[in-house]
Amino acid sequence: LASLGIKEVPEDQLSRYFSLEVAPIRDNFYKVTDMIEKPAKGEEFSRFSILGRVLLTPVIFDILEKIPRGAGNEYQLTDAIKVLAQDSTCVGVDFDGQRYDMGNKVGMLKAIVDTALRHPETKDEFKEYLRSLNIFN
Repeated sequence: LASLGIKEVPEDQLSRYFSLEVAPIRDNFYKVTDMIEKPAKGEEFSRFSILGRVLLTPVIFDILEKIPRGAGNEYQLTDAIKVLAQDSTCVGVDFDGQRYDMGNKVGMLKAIVDTALRHPETKDEFKEYLRSLNIFN
């Protein structure tokens, strides 16, 4: 069994992520049956992609021992999750909230700034710092 945090991504960005084959279960829960990493145009299953947050049972280690090495000649967790999705039960939970792409610098900066502006210990001082930069005038 696996549980994946998933979210729809804009169609023009899907080639940077995963495309998941999903079937609705109920509410924001989906059965994930297949996936393709960085799909070319026309290869997509859906606009749903993995957020990078997963809950796995120990069976994943058995799968990792059996799969061939993937990208970079390394064992890829995502390859093992694909096997799990095809052979077992894999549930996607559509995340309700802001998604940040932690795989690129601007996404990381957006996450840091948004968090700093919301956090009660940093928001006031950080707002003053941003104002002091005079970059918005």
